[in-house]
Amino acid sequence: MPGPDWLDTAAARCRERLSRYQAPRVIGHGDWHMENVLWSGGRLFAVHDWDSVVSQPEAAIAGMAAAIFPSTGGAWQTATIQESEQFLAAYIRASSRAWTRDDIEAFWAASVWTRAFDAKEVVATGHITDLSEAETLERLSLADA
Repeated sequence: MPGPDWLDTAAARCRERLSRYQAPRVIGHGDWHMENVLWSGGRLFAVHDWDSVVSQPEAAIAGMAAAIFPSTGGAWQTATIQESEQFLAAYIRASSRAWTRDDIEAFWAASVWTRAFDAKEVVATGHITDLSEAETLERLSLADA
C-alpha cells in the first residue's frame, strides 16, 4: 500500500509494543470519531456506530479513543498529544483501578496504531494526512515502542 515508510515502521513498532502488553480484554467501542457520538447539554449522551465494537485491553481502547476523540474541533479532527494526555489523566482519575506504566505505554501505542491506520487509509486514497512523522515519533516514545 502506498505511503511513507515511517508510517509502516510506526505500525510495526506499535504492533510489537502491544503484543508485549498482557491485560484482560474488555468489550468497548473502537471508533470514537466525532460523528459516532452524540452530546446533550455538554455531556456524552450516546455512542453509536456499534459495528465498531472491539475486544481489547482497556488501555488500548482508551488509547484509540484519546487519539481520535479531541476535546475541541469537529468531525475527523484528531486529538493533539496534549489533548490525548488530558484524556488519559481524566480517564485514570475516573478509573476504578490503578494504572501501571505498562498500561500507560499500551495506551500510547494504541493511540499511534489508530492514527497510523487512519493515515495509511487516507494516503492510499490520495489525500494528505494530518499525522506527522514528528508527532508519531513522540507518541511512540511515550509508548516505549
